[in-house]
Amino acid sequence: MAMFQVKRFRGLSDQQFALVLVMPAVILCFVVIVIPILYNVYLSFTAYQIVDPERGFAFVGLKNYARVLRRTDFLSSFGKAMIFSVGATLLEFILGFAAALLLNSQIRLRELFRGILVIPWVMPTVVVAYLWLWVLNGQFGILNWLLVQIGVLSEFFNWLSDPISAFAGVIFINSWKTFPFHMVILLAALQTIPEELLEAANIDGASAIQRFWRITLPLMRYVILALLMFRFILNLRNFDIIFMTTEGGPGIATLTMPLWIYRVGFLEWDTSMAAAIAVLWAIVMAIVAGLVMRFGRLAGED
Repeated sequence: MAMFQVKRFRGLSDQQFALVLVMPAVILCFVVIVIPILYNVYLSFTAYQIVDPERGFAFVGLKNYARVLRRTDFLSSFGKAMIFSVGATLLEFILGFAAALLLNSQIRLRELFRGILVIPWVMPTVVVAYLWLWVLNGQFGILNWLLVQIGVLSEFFNWLSDPISAFAGVIFINSWKTFPFHMVILLAALQTIPEELLEAANIDGASAIQRFWRITLPLMRYVILALLMFRFILNLRNFDIIFMTTEGGPGIATLTMPLWIYRVGFLEWDTSMAAAIAVLWAIVMAIVAGLVMRFGRLAGED
């Protein structure tokens, strides 16, 4: 088989042979990524509606973009997406770092805890969403039952029907789902720190907090910066957790930009306007990603 392949590609240069190998992946990416993006951009300049296809694809120029920018929903959903991303990124990082520090210490059943703490990460998102819908249920949720039993609450409270608690809830649910990712990355980084440095600092009289701030964190800063930037950008486009728990409600309390695009496209049936929102959101995300990476590069140079 190997001899057949050598004879077949004998007339190709190394560059041509490499192109042949990567061409299937390039074609696949073009079909599933580039073409849909170009089609979405095209739709944003038309008056097409999925419920009224007979109207066709009449060109309307920048009309859809002007309509988007005139709606107060744009700034509202943008702000909520930013707050959600910042809050979720910080919370999942704190939980993941705490778990990583715990698992890096000499505790009993450490290997067992490593396996248990990874469970939220490997669970399907729909399972996580419905699990927490049951926990936070306003009529029979276990969280309400526990809080009533210990006297914190006098009666059951519908957590996902209050704007503030609903927003905090989706941030927590997302962080609970993804903190094991931080834990795995940070635990791997912790285990690369030379024990000799920590032991020398301990002999010199440095406390555990001083060793953490002056040795552990400085040696991990590049990993931490890369991890925070990566997760911040991913959280900006979060859709599934919010959609399966609150659907953007109550009202528009948890209506982030991805949820707003869904509402406009599939509930208001304004396909072209949804396409325009998606284009603007992609531009915003590209700018934010550039700024975040620039900040991370400057912080890494300090």
